[in-house]
This record gives sequence, structure tokens and C-alpha cells, in this order.
Amino acid sequence: MIRIREMQTEDIVDVYDLERITFAFPFPELYISLIFFQNPDLCFALEIDVNLSNNNNSYSKIIGFILGGRSSFKSEAHILSIAIHRNFRKKGYGKMILRYFITRVKELGFNSIKLEVRVTNNYAINLYEKMGFKRIRTIRKYYEDRENAYLYRLIL
Repeated sequence: MIRIREMQTEDIVDVYDLERITFAFPFPELYISLIFFQNPDLCFALEIDVNLSNNNNSYSKIIGFILGGRSSFKSEAHILSIAIHRNFRKKGYGKMILRYFITRVKELGFNSIKLEVRVTNNYAINLYEKMGFKRIRTIRKYYEDRENAYLYRLIL
């Protein structure tokens, strides 16, 4: 079974592990904790049930997440990080968790969502554009390795 839920404190280590294996320049675990504790209502985990073959027991495993925050404009949410484990990509899970996030921020009264994405991250760019995000501008040398980013915004 697949479900999306609000992150819990005990998820921080698993989210950090996924962040670390997904991105060349991952957020430090402490920063992920800070994002979560400041914005627990904007941080979500995507998990699946994993059945153990030797018995009828199962456990839940986080295969994706989205970390959100509040922009300097109080009515705007900010997607700080989103990831799906590489073994579960191209199955619609990115769209699923992004759609969930959009619904939740609408319910919380936000008017827009912004995010930054590497100009070379074509899979993410395609997802954001399919979900209605519009490219606003290029931010030069945004990332640690000096790669440019696109700023995207979705008006709700």
C-alpha cells in the first residue's frame, strides 16, 4: 500500500538518507530538521508497505518526500526539496506527492507555490510544467557547484 502523510520527527533520518543518495549536494540533516520543525504542516513523506518474505509481517518504508516552507511572502509556500527514491521513479509518485502538496497548501490558505530547480534537471522541469508551474526567471550560479537554477511559480 502507498500513502502520503505528514512527516514525523522519527522520519528525519530516513528523509536525510534519501536526500543524500538523490542529490549531489544534499541538505545537511540539521537543515532538514530545521525545515521540519519550522514547517511541520508543509513536510510530507511518501511511504509503501514492504512485506517480509519469511512471514506475514510488513513494515513501512519512505520512498519519497517533499519539504516545504513559507516564503518571505506569507501567502506563498516554498518547495525546498522533493525526492523519489531512484527505484520508484517514473511510476507517478512524484506527481502524486506534488499534487498532495498543492492540495494541502490550498487548504492552508496559500495563494502560490515557488521552487528552484537545476536547469539540467529535465525530469523535474517536465513534472513541474505538467503540474502548471510557470518559469519566472533564471537564477545564476544558484547551487554550490555554481549551476544555474530556474525559479518556478504556481498560482493557486
